[in-house]
Amino acid sequence: EPDKTTEESIQYAKINLAEKKYQRVIIELKNAINKAPEAAEPRYLLGTTYLTLGNSKAAEKELLRAYELNYNRQDVLAELAEVYFFEHDVDGVNEIIIQPEFSPRVKAKINFYKGVVKLSLASKLEAEKYFDKSVLNEPDGQYGLLASAYILTLNNNTDEAHLVVESIIRENDKF
Repeated sequence: EPDKTTEESIQYAKINLAEKKYQRVIIELKNAINKAPEAAEPRYLLGTTYLTLGNSKAAEKELLRAYELNYNRQDVLAELAEVYFFEHDVDGVNEIIIQPEFSPRVKAKINFYKGVVKLSLASKLEAEKYFDKSVLNEPDGQYGLLASAYILTLNNNTDEAHLVVESIIRENDKF
């Protein structure tokens, strides 16, 4: 509907997002962006939608634009950490600086991805340091639990790690 306001397009996008109708989400958000190119929220939502669909390049572009437009910095950086991880952009993940005011969930997510990147560089001790921080940030959250599974694996407790991962999968369909 071409006569929708930007806000209406964003609301329709959120409804479609909850229903996992991603193509409708993309159409609604692009409509919102066409109407209000300087609006940060539709860019952020479009970036996270692209990330969900595995299109990390498009996700990065929209998330960086949302960041430039001053969308919630910690949310954008948490998503960018995931984007950079999927793009194998070690420098991108490492350059994200965690601020004290970030929520425990965001700190846990960013520390988790920093740990995985360090592990990919064969820096086991550095990786474990970030995984420990992730667990401390959010012990019962999905990234804290995932970090604890990595720690268990690094310490050859693979059976326990497997149980932790199974519990995460049961609790959250995103994983």
